Amino acid sequence: MRRRALLATLATGLPTLAGCLDDSATPEPNEPTRAEDATAAWSEAYLDDGYRVTVTIALNDKARAEIERLGEGTIRTITQSGTYTVAGPDTDHGVAKASEMFTLKTPARSFDGMMSASSFVVGSQVTPDISVPPMHLLGVSGSTDPDLETADTMIKTYTQESVAGPSSLVLEIPETLHTYYENRRRVPQYGAYVSDSYDDPYLDNLVTEFEDFAAQQGTDTDMAVIEHMMSFVQHLEYTTDEVGTGYNEYPKYPIETLVDKDGDCEDTCILLASLLEQFDYGTTLLIFPNHQHMAVGVLGEAGLDGTAYVHDGQHYYYVESTNPEWGLGEAPPDLQNATPEFAPVNSNPVFVFSYAVTISDKRLQVEVKLKNVGDAPGQPTVETLIEDKSETVVASDRVTASRLAPDAETTSQLHPEPPDGKPLRVKVRISNDGTPHDMLTSEYQEPIPVDSSS
Repeated sequence: MRRRALLATLATGLPTLAGCLDDSATPEPNEPTRAEDATAAWSEAYLDDGYRVTVTIALNDKARAEIERLGEGTIRTITQSGTYTVAGPDTDHGVAKASEMFTLKTPARSFDGMMSASSFVVGSQVTPDISVPPMHLLGVSGSTDPDLETADTMIKTYTQESVAGPSSLVLEIPETLHTYYENRRRVPQYGAYVSDSYDDPYLDNLVTEFEDFAAQQGTDTDMAVIEHMMSFVQHLEYTTDEVGTGYNEYPKYPIETLVDKDGDCEDTCILLASLLEQFDYGTTLLIFPNHQHMAVGVLGEAGLDGTAYVHDGQHYYYVESTNPEWGLGEAPPDLQNATPEFAPVNSNPVFVFSYAVTISDKRLQVEVKLKNVGDAPGQPTVETLIEDKSETVVASDRVTASRLAPDAETTSQLHPEPPDGKPLRVKVRISNDGTPHDMLTSEYQEPIPVDSSS
């Protein structure tokens, strides 16, 4: 995409270990494994979401030992005999999963270091009865990805005054696209509302109407188009007459503002910035936290008339989106010398996803397909939560996917282990670089009744 700036005329996990170890490598329950300086007896108990692992250690005088958890390193140093819980819900390291390995190490006699005295593979003593996952969750699915191919459309007409005279613009918007934006989680990165690419074709159609109108009026300059865009947005219904107020915490996506034909300052700024982006003009969002206000900055050359703010060596000229009496570069007096925060509009990932619950290797599997429809890479984390009717999480799993570039896709498989026999629902949650991004929650699924007559 080319960039134009205003010129002088304002125109420029660990594999299963069963079968890989000799029988002698796994101790029988409570049978001590002996080393020169320590003996250890391991035990385990299966809980709803994993294993509790304990070890009873007898140390010789002045001896010490370390317990390692594969993948985490040393998790505990032992200096006296006793029974220790090394995994479980009441420990810093949580419950253990089947096939995890714990190792007891003691100081070596012949070299400087530690050597293995005893090892334990989780699941070698107790096999939980989880061979049949809750079948009533099978087939549960959901998607945030809108189906735009077969959607009904709504037609919106905008009749307004402009600097070149009255104008009438028409825009067709798929109903599923509007629903998609209504259902998206609100995120704190304002630029992400511009970065979402699903509305680009429809905003581009609107920009084309602005250009066509300017050509019909014989005013087909960039400045004429920009002023018409400004006037269009400024004439949308607003909740207050005072410029510089009305900032809230529920920003709308551009399509929502176009359908509603109204919005607060951040909504109209997001819409105007999106239109300018489609018109190939450099733009940014200007946030004034101390004034609870937002405006648009349009990239231009240094030295032009009006209020400009410098960011990374570039000049962004103030545009007020809430009142048609303010032109480009005209800022309210209390904002002319204020220092804004700059919210970039072209450096945000936006993830859409779909999921389906299946059975794989006799385990419940939640397969999640992710796609980045934003304009910057991001680091998505996928989490699935299984909740009962008290909204208590009874099982969960999470995975951090590889960094996802724009237009790239990835698939993750998660394996929560919920109990059977109770109503459950599935919640899939996506985070980006640790910040909540979007979420889907299914309806509660009732257990499948058991036929007691057979």
